[in-house]
Amino acid sequence: MRTAAVVLVVLLALTAPASPAAPADTDLSSALAARFDAGKDLEKTRKYLARVGKIFDLATSRKVHQDVSLHEPVLREAAATIRRDALAGTFGLLDVRLPAREKVHPGRTLDAILDHVEAELGRAEEDRRKAFAKLSAEERTHVLAQAPKLLDAMEKHIYLDLSPASLAGNVRLLQIAKKVDYAALASCALRAAATVSPGVLDALEKAVEADDKLDPQARTVAERETPHGKLVVAGRGDDRHRGTRIKGRKRVPETKIAWLVDLGGDDVYTRSAGGARDGLSVFADLGGDDVYDTWEDFTQACGLLGVGILVDRAGNDTYTADEAAQGAGFFGAGLLIDMAGDDRYRALRHSQGFAAWGVGALCDRAGNDRYQALEFAQATAFSHAVAVLDDRAGDDDYLVKGPRPTNYGDGGLVDSFGQGSALGFRKPTGQIYAPGGIALFLDGGGRDRLEAGHFSQGAGYVFG
Repeated sequence: MRTAAVVLVVLLALTAPASPAAPADTDLSSALAARFDAGKDLEKTRKYLARVGKIFDLATSRKVHQDVSLHEPVLREAAATIRRDALAGTFGLLDVRLPAREKVHPGRTLDAILDHVEAELGRAEEDRRKAFAKLSAEERTHVLAQAPKLLDAMEKHIYLDLSPASLAGNVRLLQIAKKVDYAALASCALRAAATVSPGVLDALEKAVEADDKLDPQARTVAERETPHGKLVVAGRGDDRHRGTRIKGRKRVPETKIAWLVDLGGDDVYTRSAGGARDGLSVFADLGGDDVYDTWEDFTQACGLLGVGILVDRAGNDTYTADEAAQGAGFFGAGLLIDMAGDDRYRALRHSQGFAAWGVGALCDRAGNDRYQALEFAQATAFSHAVAVLDDRAGDDDYLVKGPRPTNYGDGGLVDSFGQGSALGFRKPTGQIYAPGGIALFLDGGGRDRLEAGHFSQGAGYVFG
């Protein structure tokens, strides 16, 4: 079953003025049904969804499916909440309520700020361990190994049972996901994000400027080893953050960096930049026209059994990745925030606001931006997940088109599953394994161009 209105409303929410609550017979879904002479089909759908309510594992999904007249007001409210606080908004849709946190001054010296960051990351790691405490070591290993297999299978087949081995491994993911403490995961993400809040980053810049012993132009202004990984403050030069180091005649992986702030310059990031695999990774760049380029999955603003965060405050930046990147969460949380500049985002799949059993968000605050992907991108949510692409301003270009011919036999058309697409998992015979999540594609204004294939621009598939 496909229900398009769930996400379609979000495409309208930020470009059309809010209107007073309308009676049930004049809501957006009813208006669309009347426009296309589908009133009888809509009524049959309403009755069916009222009978199968127990299948939904997210309150918002259950609410808007069982009463389609609520699509517009509920999702307008969700969009407004996400605009105020991306993490609180996305986790709120995942039925997690984050308590308000008191603002804590990080200190005035660099050492004091690093003390604050280390302590906050320590508490975030405690929350992360709590989030996955009910998973055995073998189950965590299964998630890490099966995640790329599931994503690879989705490129070829939208069902879990591509093969008997694939079915068994993927169904096991559904079972393991029920053991995750999403409230603890949310707390982990909130604490990690606090280490690169505007207050912390502003204080850090002032502390470096005020200390005569520090050289803001140095490649490494400061670094500290911690139990969670290395903390690094990089200078304002044009740096290359490889994530590797030279050992003898070979280049080997660098010591894990848990937190990195680059003070400026036109920098290049290869391998990980806010990519967390069974851990935490928080990166922030304060200025310059930067290049983020990775050939490894789950390494750019992505959380896999963890939380990955990437913040870029200024510059015309370029983001390039393969899969599971640019605001992606898989059994975790991934957040990419770009504050300014005309930016370019390129990825293959499962990126630019993608989530499965977690949250993934890409938030671009300003500039004329370009987004390109093949499929499963630009706000795509699998089961028990919330995915968001939020572009607040500018004349933007969005493209999600790949090589997958549509299963519906329409010549020359492809399936994209992007730009606000939520999908669950079912057998070809119709049996439901798990309902889809919630995907929100938000654009705040400008002269934009959107292009995608089937199941896009406001699509719900298998109760998404």
